[in-house]
Amino acid sequence: MERDEVDVLFCDENPGLALYLPGDDMPSAAISFWRSALSPVGAGHVLALWRRNEGGVGEAAVQAYADNRALGRAVLDTFIRHWPPFDTVMTRGAEAREARFSVEVDARRFYRVACTGADLDLTAEWRDLRPARRYPAHMHAGVGYDGVALIVENVVCYCESAAARIDGTPVEGESRPESSGGTSAYVTLCETWYLATQGRIEK
Repeated sequence: MERDEVDVLFCDENPGLALYLPGDDMPSAAISFWRSALSPVGAGHVLALWRRNEGGVGEAAVQAYADNRALGRAVLDTFIRHWPPFDTVMTRGAEAREARFSVEVDARRFYRVACTGADLDLTAEWRDLRPARRYPAHMHAGVGYDGVALIVENVVCYCESAAARIDGTPVEGESRPESSGGTSAYVTLCETWYLATQGRIEK
């Protein structure tokens, strides 16, 4: 069988969650976590935290943390800025702060992340993972690297519930069902982003 060589930008795991208060369309907080085993800048962990401002007014704030700052910059520039609610703020060109990470996984029951930085102590947990859905190779509109379109393939487990604590305080809100049949909390496994052999996009 013929095998294709590909230029991989990210490969491994990418859980995400958004927590909502009852009746709200905007989340109270959202987390995007990237655990990479393979990238042009090496392995590492990146976590982006989106928090709505006090009272839900004004611009939201994003904090980013990484144990490989080059990977943090790549994730912020190339990926996170394309998905809500992170697409409402400027992440391109941002710098991730230094942090330590630990990850615990039981692929049927939970996925747990701890992130500790100089100004943050965060834990996030995804619970009761549903059966996996496989998404074959596809493109997301506008997502590219140096003008070249990117292809992604992955396996996604949507979760029945999720929770987070920041500096010891529970984040208010819960995950909720999405119109696609998934939920606002998910664990993405076997995720690989690589350069398309055809297709250019605007930077």
